[in-house]
Amino acid sequence: MVQKKTRKMIATLLTIVLALSMLAACSSNNNNGNANGNGNNPANNGGEQVQETENPQSDGFVNGKFEPAVEISTFKCNNNLQYREGESIQDNVHTRWAKDELGIQIKYDWVTSGDQCANKIRLALAGNQDLPDVMVIGDYQMLGELIEAGKIMDVTEAFDKYASDQVKAIYGQDPSYWFSVSKDGAKYGIPTLNESMNNDSVLYIRQDWLDKIGMPAPTNFEELEKVMEAMIAADFNGDGKKDAPLALGLKNDLNPLATYMTDVSWVFGGFGAIPGYWNTWNDENTLEYGSIQPEVKEALAKLQEWFKKGYISQDIGLLDERKGSEQFTSEQSGIIAGPIWMYNWPIQASLMKNNPNAVVTPALIPAGPSGKVGRHGTTIPGQVIVFRKDFEHMDAFMLYLNKLYEYNNPVAGSPYENGWHEGYDYVIKDGKVSRARADFPDETPIDVSKYFIMEGVKLVDPHLSLEIRRKLYNGEKPVTPQELQWFNTATEEEKANPKANKTWQAVDVVLQQKDTSILDMYLGAPTETMVNKGEALRTLEHETFLSIIYNKAPVDDFDKFVEKWKASGGDEITAEVNEWYQSAKNK
Repeated sequence: MVQKKTRKMIATLLTIVLALSMLAACSSNNNNGNANGNGNNPANNGGEQVQETENPQSDGFVNGKFEPAVEISTFKCNNNLQYREGESIQDNVHTRWAKDELGIQIKYDWVTSGDQCANKIRLALAGNQDLPDVMVIGDYQMLGELIEAGKIMDVTEAFDKYASDQVKAIYGQDPSYWFSVSKDGAKYGIPTLNESMNNDSVLYIRQDWLDKIGMPAPTNFEELEKVMEAMIAADFNGDGKKDAPLALGLKNDLNPLATYMTDVSWVFGGFGAIPGYWNTWNDENTLEYGSIQPEVKEALAKLQEWFKKGYISQDIGLLDERKGSEQFTSEQSGIIAGPIWMYNWPIQASLMKNNPNAVVTPALIPAGPSGKVGRHGTTIPGQVIVFRKDFEHMDAFMLYLNKLYEYNNPVAGSPYENGWHEGYDYVIKDGKVSRARADFPDETPIDVSKYFIMEGVKLVDPHLSLEIRRKLYNGEKPVTPQELQWFNTATEEEKANPKANKTWQAVDVVLQQKDTSILDMYLGAPTETMVNKGEALRTLEHETFLSIIYNKAPVDDFDKFVEKWKASGGDEITAEVNEWYQSAKNK
């Protein structure tokens, strides 16, 4: 009896073990045979490589790469790229890396100049031709046309499924990163992200001139006016003329009052509004046009006053940003507003080249009459990566994107801790990393990011480089590979004395006023009324504002401008902008 019971129990246990073994085998086969399974998702675990299994996946994703290689077609809007000898757009250090490292073959369907790209795409749309798999679009009107034509895909599901934790964290920092691609709950592309505050202005001022007149850097408009008066009287360049001390250039067809070099947005920000910018000036739920805010009238009055007193050039309407900055680099002017990178170029490249004894320091933006400080802010979302409607390899593209983000901010010991490729963006000289031009083949370093599908985009956390440079400026030692890369851009003198690095100082200055940056919150395609009436409205605005600044029209003409702007299509545009805004917020 006992033997029968024992045999029965053994038989039962064998049955259970066999069933569990079959279940485990089925589970293993399911994971190994599907590249989208948790075990071998190309983007799983931050995009890290996975080990090859006994059963290769059905779509060929094995050991962290696609075998055979997956082809991704795209285009390039730049026919002037530099290559090492024997390389080309189709075969270069980056395309080889993508194929060897990831199993992705990048194929360029066509290459053209930047000004012809939009026409090329529109011709393809008009002829109902096939579009490349991946397209980088910088024209929001074109983006809107592609969405309306139903030619590009909603990437919401693919991003959620394939983006690494690192990429998701970066894109999750601010919901507005997605506004430019959002419509009716869908995301029609992945926005590239610009470096935070890269074009936010600081005030560059001739410190040697301040020392000679015995005055500190101005902290408000009243102090600034005293400094400008003293600079005019001192005639530092000795030409016997009353040169305008504040360098401005307002010849910009898009927004001359909020630009990168010779910026004047901070004058308007000192009163509380930025021309040309859509923002929640009066209601956090409603976008309004900056140029029609009453604070702009006060700023125009102040600029008119400065024009009459000779603080700004009589030719500002004829000077673009580069020509305007020449007032400063040629030593006619001693004050200019510009971005954090401006010290290297054109200040150091031009001014210091001609006058090595010139001393320029970055300073805080001065406050307006009521104590307000404001300036235009850098829009972080930039060009948009869009995908052909029937593109079948989002897993492959997201692997590519994940890896670019991962390797652009590498960990210690990574093969990319010094840069992308030795001999291209860095060299090893005497056992040390060098980025000195003279050490490169033909004295020509190559920015490998120019070869990315999303050309020139650095693909790092938008805030990272600011944090690193401020850390270095304050004397902290570089620890991470990214910090070491930034540290190695400094001269030996600057490494020994970080306070001597003017660009790092500019970063520190701009971050001291980070809460004063005002963003243009409209990131959508031009609305219907913008397309039909926008040019006429811009002309009306530019002519009115310049006439007031030039003292050819009374300041009260601003009120007439506002009425005409609203009646000539401005109110319709405002309604359209807010329709987009509500849709983007409620995606």
